[in-house]
Amino acid sequence: MPSSRIRAVFETLFPSSDGTIERSQLVQQSLRSLRMVRDQQTLVMGSTKRIPSRYELRLSPEQFDQLQAMHALRDLEIFLADQLMKDSASGGMRTFGDHLLRVAIACDDTLTSGELYTATLPPEIRPPAASPLASPAAHPAHDDSTRVLGAPDSAIPPAPFPQALPAVWRAIVEGDGRAIANVELTQGTWIIGRYGNSGTPLPEQCRKIDLDVRPTVSRQQLRVEVLEDSIVVEQIGKGRMWLAENDHFRPGFPRTLLPGSLIHVEEYTIRFVR
Repeated sequence: MPSSRIRAVFETLFPSSDGTIERSQLVQQSLRSLRMVRDQQTLVMGSTKRIPSRYELRLSPEQFDQLQAMHALRDLEIFLADQLMKDSASGGMRTFGDHLLRVAIACDDTLTSGELYTATLPPEIRPPAASPLASPAAHPAHDDSTRVLGAPDSAIPPAPFPQALPAVWRAIVEGDGRAIANVELTQGTWIIGRYGNSGTPLPEQCRKIDLDVRPTVSRQQLRVEVLEDSIVVEQIGKGRMWLAENDHFRPGFPRTLLPGSLIHVEEYTIRFVR
């Protein structure tokens, strides 16, 4: 279920008679194009389907300007990425290199109104989360250029690795009538759960937030991938998790959330803010 913010944007752009979301032709065509280019580049390896992780949806200037004027571009990017991630979770798909699946929207002045074009891009390479202060020289150069629209032979060189990753998010945990935690989250992967060791090693380059909560919450309850302007949350523990009534998390089905999102974990709440 899209977030209330995404619902408001799409209801404004494409109103429906009964108050429910009707996917516009633009959204339908975008999803169809993304799925087509994804399927064209899928490789089957045993029982696993490997797919690209980064997609670029290019729109005509008219379509792009309309969405930009309503500040809807980022919402549409998150909506499309969320749909592709749901496809992946239900279809046994994994991205090449296990990178996070992302969708970006760009303007292409070679397209006319009603046209769109989808391309895949190399994954973004980031320095290991365990060593955010490592020197850029310690990391080899990667071919992660993005083609400049309208200039086939030009490319934007990859940006240098930052010397430090800023803390751009906070996780605020409350419950039992008290404030439990207020933690800075730098970009990378985090595990949030009850205090203590479950006996299962943390995934490589993950960091842990220990909470003083009841045993109904697992010691490894949720995985959080922190990006610059969104987060991806996945249930990995046994505690119940939900966004709203009848909108529950399920293990193996990650969700993309915007700043200010509030999730429920058993009798506790976690708000992710910037």
